[in-house]
Amino acid sequence: MQYALVAGGSKGIGYAIAEALARRNFNLILIGRNPDTLQSAKTRLTAKYNIEVETLMFDLGLDDSAEKISQWCLGKQIPLNMICNVAGLGGTKDYLSLPLADLRFMVRLNIESSMALCLTLLPL
Repeated sequence: MQYALVAGGSKGIGYAIAEALARRNFNLILIGRNPDTLQSAKTRLTAKYNIEVETLMFDLGLDDSAEKISQWCLGKQIPLNMICNVAGLGGTKDYLSLPLADLRFMVRLNIESSMALCLTLLPL
């Protein structure tokens, strides 16, 4: 079986991508911050498709999240075929009105987490 890791896969666009992959018989590893939305996504996907779904609760804005996710996958010897990082945030506020700390967090989550996930998970 093929495996896909979908960061941000428990709701919104990430869930839609996870469902599209499930239709194509990918087993899934869903990453998210909210245990309730992760469990709900897992329940819906396993009920509708004959796949395995693992859920991991991580905040990809934290520096060590990608390494911990990689260690979990390596420990389970998950044969990853695809990584989709849909986790991220944006906003409608004027850029110049945002505090520098908020912008740094946004960059860490939207850009650095993608780089870190790719770097740590490519061995799989």
